[in-house]
Amino acid sequence: EPEDVESNIVMARIVAQPNGKALLDRLATHGVRAMLYTDDVLRFVVHRHVGDADIDRAIEAMRLSLA
Repeated sequence: EPEDVESNIVMARIVAQPNGKALLDRLATHGVRAMLYTDDVLRFVVHRHVGDADIDRAIEAMRLSLA
């Protein structure tokens, strides 16, 4: 079951503008790095030094970058 899987990888399909590459560039201006997995999928990876505040900052950066 998907809810039982633990992973440090988040894949996000981009269905709105900006496209994947432009969104990567916008996220980078907020200090958030990701990888363009396909033209419309971003890959985010967290590690043990990434805490709740960092995740909240990434979520806010995504919100601002999609605005």
